[in-house]
This record gives sequence, C-alpha cells and structure tokens, in this order.
Amino acid sequence: MKEVKPNMDIRDRKTQEFIVLKHLKTYGTITNIEAYEMHGITRLSNVIHAMRKKGIEIETEKQEAINRYGYKTSYAVYKLKDKENE
Repeated sequence: MKEVKPNMDIRDRKTQEFIVLKHLKTYGTITNIEAYEMHGITRLSNVIHAMRKKGIEIETEKQEAINRYGYKTSYAVYKLKDKENE
C-alpha cells in the first residue's frame, strides 16, 4: 500500500472516478489495460458502474482480438456518450 506523506492534504488525492473521467475527456476511450498501465486501476468496470450510478453517461463497445495464446477474446472499450448525435 502506498504511503501517504504527512504534509499531503487528503483533498489533493484524486478518486479513481475522477481519474477515469479525466482520461475519457482527454483520450476519448479507456480499456482495462490502459486503466491498469496508466493509472493503476485494476477494477475499471467497478469504477464505470459507480460513475453510471452518479449519472455519468458512458457507452460500452465490445471489441475482439486474438490473445497471446492464439485464442479469440473480447474486451470492453468505454467512452463518454456523445450527446450531439442523439
């Protein structure tokens, strides 16, 4: 567990929801791998669920790829809902 420095104000820490929202606004999409590698978030679907419960509209697009063992696999790509094209 990461140690919090004594002079660090608790309000300076960003929530995972804040980090994911900022990522979506900056890059447009996020996947589990990006969430883990860039932000250390291991349960992205849980963060997305919590954001949706708060009213943030996020779309899920399923993608397919071949994994390192040669098997077909699927994964989720999340993006903010485009309100202009409704």
